[in-house]
Amino acid sequence: MLPELQKQFMNGLLRKDALILKQLDSQIRDSQQQLNIYRNSYRGGLLKAMKDIYPVTEQLLGETFFEAMCLRYIEQTPCQSFDINQYGANFSKFTDAFSPVKALIYLPDVIRLEWAWHHAYQATEPPEHDFSPLLNFDETQLASLYFSLQPSMTLLASPYPVDLIWSANQITEGESVNLDAGPHHLVIWRTGLNSHIDTVDLEFFNFLIFIQNHHTLGVIQENDPQFEEHLAIGLQRGYFSHYHF
Repeated sequence: MLPELQKQFMNGLLRKDALILKQLDSQIRDSQQQLNIYRNSYRGGLLKAMKDIYPVTEQLLGETFFEAMCLRYIEQTPCQSFDINQYGANFSKFTDAFSPVKALIYLPDVIRLEWAWHHAYQATEPPEHDFSPLLNFDETQLASLYFSLQPSMTLLASPYPVDLIWSANQITEGESVNLDAGPHHLVIWRTGLNSHIDTVDLEFFNFLIFIQNHHTLGVIQENDPQFEEHLAIGLQRGYFSHYHF
C-alpha cells in the first residue's frame, strides 16, 4: 500500500496525475493547493541544486533558458537519493537529446566537466597510502599489481576544449574559445581542499584508462611503450589512491 501511495504522490508531483488528490483532505486546504506546495518546494530545491552544480552551463545558456531546461529535466528525472548533491548526474545525457541546444555541440561535455568538478569536491578523501614498498618488489610482483585511481578522479575526453570554455565562463561571459583547439584529455580530481583540471596527452590518458579498467601493471606495460614514464608521472602527481594484488 505504501509503495503504491508513494508512486501516486510522485506522479501527482511530477506529472500532475490527479489520482493522488483523492488521498488528500480537502477540508484543510484545497487538494491541488496542498500538492502545489510540495511541488514548488520539490522543484525549487532541485533547481537550486542544479544551479549550484552547473553555474557555467547557466552562464552559457542564460538564466531564463537554463531554469526552463532544468525544470524539464526535473519533470523527467525524479530524485532517487536522500543526498541532493547526487542529483543531476544524468544531466549531460538529457542534454544530448534536448533539441533546443543541439547547435551547442560542446555543451554536453561542458556539463560532464561541471559534474566531474562537483564529484571531485564531494568525494571522500582516502587515507594516504605508502607506495615506497614498491621499490622492493621484483618484476613478477610488480606485473601482478593493480593500481586504483583517486576516488575523486574523472577522466574526460572531448573533441572540444571544454576546459577552456569552463575557465572562460566562471563568473561572467569570457573571451570566445576556438572550438577547433581540441581534442582535450582531462583529469579532474581533488587533493585536500584543492580541485584540479589537468590537461594530459592522449598516451598518458590511455594509460590512466587502463588503470581505471582494472588491468594489472603487467598488462598495461605490454600495451604502453611509455609505461615506466607514465607510472612515474602518476605516482609523482598523486593520481593513485592505493595498490593491491
